[in-house]
Formats: sequence, C-alpha cells, structure tokens
Amino acid sequence: MNYTSREVYEFISKQTHDLIVERKTCTVSGQPFAIFQSDLDFYTKISPTFDWRKFQIPTPTLCPEERLRRRLLFKNERKLFRSTCWLSGRSIITTHAPNKWFTVYGVQERRSDKRNPMDYGRNYNSEISFFEQYNDLYRSVPQIAMLNDNGVSSENIEYCQNVAYSKNCYLTTVAWKLENTYYSSNMAWWERLVDCFFTMESQHCYECTDSNHLYACFWLSYSYECQRCYFWQNLIGCKDCIWCVNLSNKQFYIFNEQYTKEEYGKEKERILLILRTNPAQLKQKFNDFVSKQVHKATSTNNAINTYGSNLYNAQNAIMSYNIQNARDTKYCIFGDTITDAMDLTVGWELELCYESNVPDHSYKTCFSVFCRSCTNVLYSEMCHHCQDCFGCVGLRNKQYCILNKQYTKEEYEMLVATIITHMQNTWERWQFFPFRVAPYDYNISTVMDYFSLTSWQAKESWYTRYDQVEEINIPEWIKLISADTLPLDSTMISNDIIHDAIVCEISQRPFRILKSELEFYKKWWLPFPRKHPDIRFEERIKRMPSKHLYLRTCDYSGETMLSVYPIWEPFPVYNEESFNKIFYS
Repeated sequence: MNYTSREVYEFISKQTHDLIVERKTCTVSGQPFAIFQSDLDFYTKISPTFDWRKFQIPTPTLCPEERLRRRLLFKNERKLFRSTCWLSGRSIITTHAPNKWFTVYGVQERRSDKRNPMDYGRNYNSEISFFEQYNDLYRSVPQIAMLNDNGVSSENIEYCQNVAYSKNCYLTTVAWKLENTYYSSNMAWWERLVDCFFTMESQHCYECTDSNHLYACFWLSYSYECQRCYFWQNLIGCKDCIWCVNLSNKQFYIFNEQYTKEEYGKEKERILLILRTNPAQLKQKFNDFVSKQVHKATSTNNAINTYGSNLYNAQNAIMSYNIQNARDTKYCIFGDTITDAMDLTVGWELELCYESNVPDHSYKTCFSVFCRSCTNVLYSEMCHHCQDCFGCVGLRNKQYCILNKQYTKEEYEMLVATIITHMQNTWERWQFFPFRVAPYDYNISTVMDYFSLTSWQAKESWYTRYDQVEEINIPEWIKLISADTLPLDSTMISNDIIHDAIVCEISQRPFRILKSELEFYKKWWLPFPRKHPDIRFEERIKRMPSKHLYLRTCDYSGETMLSVYPIWEPFPVYNEESFNKIFYS
C-alpha cells in the first residue's frame, strides 16, 4: 500500500503557501502525515455548536489513506447475494452477505409506510460507549437490499447499487442521470455507456475511463470533447482518430499520423474487421505504442491550483481524484459539484461535508454514510431529508433525533453536548465509525478495489472476511455456453444468446447478455465479451494509475513535480506546462 510521503506534503505546502502546522503518526499504519493550516481552518468552520458551546473538531488520528480505507469498508458496489425480504417474503438481490444477519428489506418494502425507523429508537446510555450503542441500533433497523431510487425517480434499475435519476441501467454502480448503461461505475449524465469508469456527460461509449464529453468512443482514457475515436489517450477536441496519443483538435489520425478522409475510411474499415475477430492483437499493438509515449503527470482539464488527478473544472482540489465542478476539496474521491469539503467518498451537490460516504445534496453532514439532502447530521446512515440528527439510522424528514428517538430542540442540544463530551473521554470523539461497525466484510466491500489484502493480511489486521462459496443455481431451462466456443465477431452471434448463460473464460462464472447490450455490440462492430463483468472491471481498475501522488522530476524541463506515475515507470512523464507546450501548442 502506498502512503503519501513527507516530501509530497512539503511540496504541496510550498506550492500552495499552505503551512504545515502539525506532523502526526497514523495510529493504524504508523505512517507519518501532515496537517495543513487550511485543515485547521476547515475543522473550525464545520465544528458544531450545541447547548451554546462550540465543539472543536480535532485533527484526525488516521492518515488520509487509512481514513479512505475505513470509509470504503462501508461501501459494497458489486458483490450481490440472493436473499429473502424479511417483510414480504419475496426473493430479492442484496449487497448484504447472509453472515451479517441484518434484517434486509426489498427496495419497495424499505420505502413503504409499513416500517417506522423511529420504532427502533432507544435512550442514550452514558455507561456504554456511543459506537457500541450505535452499532446495536444499526443492526436493528432494517437495511435496504439495494441502494437506488427504482420506481421513484428512476425506472428499471433494480440491480444497480447507489444509482439515482436513471433509466434502463444494469449492474451499474455509483451513478446518476444515466440511461441504457451497463457494467459501469462512478458515472453521471447521458446514455448508452458500457464497461466505462468515470466517463461523464458522454454517449455511446465502450471501455472508456476518466474522460468527459465523448460521443461514440471506444477504449479511451483521459480525454475530453472527442467523437468517434478508438484506442487513444490524452486527446482533446479530436474526431475520427485511431491509436492516437497526446493530440489536440485533430481529425483523421492513425498512430498520430495524418490521413486523408478517404484513406482514413479504408484503414478504419480494415482495423474494425480485425477488431471483430482478434481484439487482443489491436489492444496489444496500442499498449506497445502507448508504453513508448510521453505521459502527462496528472490528468486535469480546466483545473487551477490542483494536486490530484482526473479533475475537471476544479479549483483548489488537493489530493483529490475523479472529481468535476469542485472547489476547495481535499482527500476526496469521486464527485460532482462539491464545495469546501474534506475526506469524502462519492458526493454530489454538497458543501462543508467531512468524513462521509455519499452525502449528496447535503450541508454540514459529517461522519455519515448515505445521508442524502441532510443538514447538520452527524454519525448517521441512510437518513434522507433530515436535519439536526445525531447517531440515527434510516430516518426520513426528521429533526432533533438521537439514536432514532425524538427530542425537542433544547433536549437535543443538551444531550448531544453530553454525548460528545462522553465520546471524548472514550476516545471516540470525531472519529469515523470503527471498522467493527462496518456492514461488509473486507473482501466484500469496495475497499478491495483500492487496498487489496490477502486473506491472511486481512485477518492479521483484525478485518473480517466472507469466504463462503455461494452456490450458483442456474435454472434447467437456461443453457450454459462456454465463452471460448463463441465467435468474437458480435455480428455473428445469434440473438438467441440472450436466453443463455455464458461461462467466463477466466473465472468460470456464468453471466448473461441483455438484448440491448447485444444490439450495442453489433451496431458499433465491437467484439463479443467473453469475460464476466467483474473480471472486466478488475482489469479496468488495474489499467488505471493508483490514486496516489509521487514526487518526481519532469523528464522534459527537469523541474520537480507531482505525478500519479512513479519514477520506475518506463515511459517519460511531463508536467502540465511542458506537456501542453510540446503537444497542444
């Protein structure tokens, strides 16, 4: 696991004129990390006042990497289990493994008036730690099988986790305002995206990552405002390009060489024919080409005073990744329209939030998980349209509640002040939920995508694991077809394949093909997939650089810079000024 080095903190401090006021040692990893003056200013800004007393949020005891790891333990985006709704008895698909013994309701049942989360409210007990009491409440309130707004603001997204305002999406996670999108993650806006990752405001794309405003693009990364391009990286405003890297406002290019429109059309037809029959050959050819090309230190577009990567329309984004339309953020990953925030994992349209997962449309919501449209909510989970709540689970349209129990404003403020004081004495004050409260085992949660641990490593660190092999029950009427027996050319695949199950050539796990998905492959002459969606996701993640900054030297100017590429990478890396001077001038 990579931890931010002392030199990186000092470089950022110098470049931003943000003084390092404290150096600390992480209580979990033992790694040193820095506290900036801007951190203290932020903590003061969000520190709440209860019973006429201001409760100052202290500096964290965990380094940024361990804070992220802990938050990711509270997210499961792709591991699904078959279960039964405890309320209706109907069969459901859920993110909760059976070993956790949560009471799990289907999405419809969880939203219905048949359950009242206030029924689980309890009095605060000063003889017991707060997290112990919260954990007891958390495991009493029925959990939702899948987190989405299917049937409310969305339609036909039943098998999507953390998706909203969308239509006809399948096995897509962490997304909003999408249509006809499959097997994609961390997305927003527009339609027909397949196997994509953080491809924003785009249409008709396949295997694209970390890009914005694309149309009909395939196998693309770190690019903006492009159309009809295949196998490319770091392009801006390009059209009709194949196997290209580091171009701006070009058309009819192959391997960075200019073609006439007629020449390009003939060569494209030849290449697409190979793509339909031997895609591995084309991918390897492009990878060989990219490995010799200059790489930009970090991927940013319209970014000012930023030190992170995959930032679009961002200002003062420090050690943040995959964020657009953001200002004054630090240690945040995945978000859109974020203002003045720290330590967030996924967020949309929020301000002054801290140490939370998905505090969408919220203000001053801290130490919380999936609390949407909330104000001044602390230590809560799955609360929507609430304000002034502390330690609550599953509430809607509530105010002045503690552990799911209603109080008056005066009672609320006095009791919260008492709880915070008690948390200070038990070393719980202003810490995110401990990992023992997490609803998911280590290898089930999203943490495995970024901080992978072996079974032995996880258990050595006292993390739980779920190692039970789930039985796959395939109905007798569904035919199993080995993927390697199918043609790669999708146009040769019979439409009857949508009734069958395909056995992944890597994992041997079965998967299905949707009718609209098959139509997409055929329309764009794409190869037919032979790997399970999870395998494709894992390969996609491995292709992307880590969300980590290294101090290194620009291979063009010799200047010291920060990059997501370490010094041992074989290709040259340029800082933004040198890169733009050479390639986009």
